[in-house]
Amino acid sequence: MLLFAVISVSCSPIEVPDTGNSDTKGVVYTVNANMGIKGLDAKYGTNSTVNIAFFEYNDKDEMVNNHTWYNVKDNATKRITAHKLATKMVALIEMDSYVPATGKMFEYNQYVAQVFYLENNMQITIDGNTRVSDNHPLK
Repeated sequence: MLLFAVISVSCSPIEVPDTGNSDTKGVVYTVNANMGIKGLDAKYGTNSTVNIAFFEYNDKDEMVNNHTWYNVKDNATKRITAHKLATKMVALIEMDSYVPATGKMFEYNQYVAQVFYLENNMQITIDGNTRVSDNHPLK
């Protein structure tokens, strides 16, 4: 849990033209990640890899799509187009940390303890004050 204390991710959807793709709603999330991985690795002597999974749900809480951002770097940005049926999103942070001194690998999988409802012009910021949980926020 300590490793997630410096997580900073923000999402902001923007309206984009419909290109005729039946899988898109016309909303694009811009995800800015600043997880502080280099600082954590330097402090604890680890080598860490972070992935962020975004699970999109319809209004019946059925998963309609998912996206995974692999090997997230500090101060990185990614744009994701939402599925046309998606009304909400849940984020899962997956971190693998290898400790060379002991030869051990540790896995940390934590949900952001919040459901993000997809609306135009919404601003989402996830930082060190954001709650994370082992539990899926929709379940």
